Amino acid sequence: MKHACRTNPNWKTRFSAGHAFLPIAAIARRRPQAYEVLAQIRKHMGPELCAERCTVLAEMGDEHVGEAIRILDRERQSTETVLPYQALAVKLENQRGKYSAAASRLQVLIDLPGRDEYWLSQQGDALEMAGRTDKAHDKFQLPLDAIQELPYARRDTHAVQELTGQLNRKLSREEEARP
Repeated sequence: MKHACRTNPNWKTRFSAGHAFLPIAAIARRRPQAYEVLAQIRKHMGPELCAERCTVLAEMGDEHVGEAIRILDRERQSTETVLPYQALAVKLENQRGKYSAAASRLQVLIDLPGRDEYWLSQQGDALEMAGRTDKAHDKFQLPLDAIQELPYARRDTHAVQELTGQLNRKLSREEEARP
């Protein structure tokens, strides 16, 4: 790998553009020492490459998931871009069973400007997994109430109808579970 980088004088540009990153990620999955190559190109990363690096790191084993989350937090704090870093951190927190931490991270996404129904639903899932079903119920109900206030044309889109169906299924599943 080092030889390939030395023989290609334009390797930094290729790394920063992401062209050569996926083959390195595939190598790193098979050979953990190749992860060092990924670490060396950190300063040339954007959100997509950072996400790939952290995904590779998490796939190397559960003991590396904490490090991946720390990298995502550091990158999120050093840039104004929140969504890609925080969304992957939520996924990794859920992966390692830290559902309350995932719910807290989702609150950051909910507080961002824009529509938050999807993130509220995800937060409800995390709270439900953490055993906090009363709060999960509220997080499932809030987006349904917000969706009902949308104009019909917006409510009638496939994505909104799918989300509404998922939320209704989650609420009915929760109602069935109650004694």
